[in-house]
Amino acid sequence: MKKVSAITQTGKISDVVMPMIWFQESGYIDGPILSTFYTNLVVLPAVMEYMQYGFIALGLLTILIASLVHHKARVTRVTVLYRRQGSLSGASEKQQIKDSLDHETKEKCFIKNSEN
Repeated sequence: MKKVSAITQTGKISDVVMPMIWFQESGYIDGPILSTFYTNLVVLPAVMEYMQYGFIALGLLTILIASLVHHKARVTRVTVLYRRQGSLSGASEKQQIKDSLDHETKEKCFIKNSEN
């Protein structure tokens, strides 16, 4: 429906689409096909929605654990190297390890920059 300029009674009508014919069909499903449809269209999408968040959390946890293991292995390697050299003294052990880690990181950056 829309406004017709020659008919004054349609002056306040806004453009609207109205159906002229309406069809409605329905059906009935029973038995094992109903449970298959319910499983595939209702249950699995709901389960998959929650599983995606679980997998995201599992991935983040794996990254966190890997980072902690890498850091622990790096600190242990430096500690073992210093103990072999006999250069660790009790109070300054942490500072020497930190300095060694900083030196190792700077050395890796220097090697990468010199390759370019």
